[in-house]
Amino acid sequence: MKKINTVLLMLCCIFSNAQIVITQLAPNKAKSAVKYHFLSSTGIVSGSLQNVTFDGDSGGLGVFGGTSNIGFIDGIILSTDSTTYIANTPSQQISGFYMTPGDPDLQMIASGPVQDAAALQFDFRPRTDTLTFNYVFASEEYPEFVCSQFNDVFGLFITGPNPSGGSYNAYNIALIPGTSLPVSINSVNPGSPGSSSGGGSCNGVNQSLAYSSLYTTNTGSSIIFDGFTTPLQALVPVVPCAQYHIKIAVGNVSDGAYDSGVFLEANSFGGRELPCITSFLEEEKNDLFSLTPNPFSDIVVLKSKQNFLPGSNVFVLTPDGNILEQITLNMEVAEIQFSLKQLTPGCYFLKMIDKNQTAIKKIIKL
Repeated sequence: MKKINTVLLMLCCIFSNAQIVITQLAPNKAKSAVKYHFLSSTGIVSGSLQNVTFDGDSGGLGVFGGTSNIGFIDGIILSTDSTTYIANTPSQQISGFYMTPGDPDLQMIASGPVQDAAALQFDFRPRTDTLTFNYVFASEEYPEFVCSQFNDVFGLFITGPNPSGGSYNAYNIALIPGTSLPVSINSVNPGSPGSSSGGGSCNGVNQSLAYSSLYTTNTGSSIIFDGFTTPLQALVPVVPCAQYHIKIAVGNVSDGAYDSGVFLEANSFGGRELPCITSFLEEEKNDLFSLTPNPFSDIVVLKSKQNFLPGSNVFVLTPDGNILEQITLNMEVAEIQFSLKQLTPGCYFLKMIDKNQTAIKKIIKL
């Protein structure tokens, strides 16, 4: 009998250790959370993670790890209530009335007044031409309040240069795949109005009953939210190495009850690293010339400390070394100006050969 009890105890411990564990973090730990629990190893340019902040309830930021039916092993969690309540069974309830502020960007996509917003934001420079990361939106509003006014919402807002021209300005990339619909209770759901819908039918702006395949009823025992989306991917074209700002926010809509949250998968923030970041065309660190501006959109200026001589050559190269442009000087000059407006946004190299010296510098076209 003693042996059996020991085995049962061991099994109990193994089961317990396998369950999801959520650690609440103070807002001043937001940068370490992003750095160690969200970024991929090649996601952003080294040292470019700056100005990381978390705004919301003081307990609304956390990290998670372990087994659950969310679909992620570990990562970051944001919640409109305290994260300490989330590792629980769906038979329990997370529903606080904190009456903390909303968020102006969330308000732009919400169907009613936003409050109790939890927002994580930071600056970065991507090492890719397409930024991606994975998330799951979860809520206690599911399924009873589907098609009601209590349409809790989630947004991923990016600001920075748009490779197609112009700039993103708090552009929401948390969208149902293949649509322009923001992710919310009334856009991703079981496919029918809830028992407390108040007669709503999800036929309003940014609402739908057509995406039940992206919804999961919580039949597990480790997450308190009654329902959540399947793992979704945010995706947006970006200019490699350019400066961007992103805000990840979730909020209650029309009241502070029945809270919501979002799970961000660890190591998913990034994308496919471009060859220009790891190109065999390594920059030669000498002072043969300086280059401004960089990144650029049209005119680039090369300056020499000791003048460029006749016969010097400037090459514009792709990351794999193909020559796109060549300029040969026919006189001695201290400065060279030329337009590269015709290039598509991305990474390139300028190679200068002067007096048997060579220098290569990486350039970014916006």
